[in-house]
Amino acid sequence: LGVLPVRPATIVRAKLTALLAYVSIVVISMHALASVSFGMFLATDNTLTFAARGIAAHLVASCFAGAFTLLAVASLQGCLLALLGPRLFQWVSSSLQIGLVALILLALFWLPEISVAVNDTLAGRGSHVEPWILHTPPLWFLGIYEWILGTSDPVLRRLALTGVAAIAAAAALTVVTYPLAYRRLMVE
Repeated sequence: LGVLPVRPATIVRAKLTALLAYVSIVVISMHALASVSFGMFLATDNTLTFAARGIAAHLVASCFAGAFTLLAVASLQGCLLALLGPRLFQWVSSSLQIGLVALILLALFWLPEISVAVNDTLAGRGSHVEPWILHTPPLWFLGIYEWILGTSDPVLRRLALTGVAAIAAAAALTVVTYPLAYRRLMVE
């Protein structure tokens, strides 16, 4: 596209808009139906208002979690491409993909431990208190979920703020690194 009579800023804006559209379509289509069913199921014997809040909480928290993951990978890719250039990035990208898969597998192995420890850790007492889980994305987005439901728990509210900050940072880093990566790609 660099040889066409299109300004580089227009190309970068189009790429970022396409990425935003892609992320939005993927996360909303993945979570919309589950949010309705989980929200209705969890609101059994409760009010319709609680069901609506449950649906909204599930949709927002799960979409934020998915968007965070996609934007974190995109921002890492943008950073590395801007820093390394296309030739070195092509060489490193295989290792990056292997590392990402390893991180996902490691997270899957940690998930049962996190789910067992979450109640005791949030309460601050019990036999399964694991303070390290408060620094993991599943707990951040649980905080967002509970915040939308109306929790007053300061730990959950702090986790929600961490989740919002994490997705904002991933989005900002993506917006900043994409133009730099594009420029580096077009120069070399």
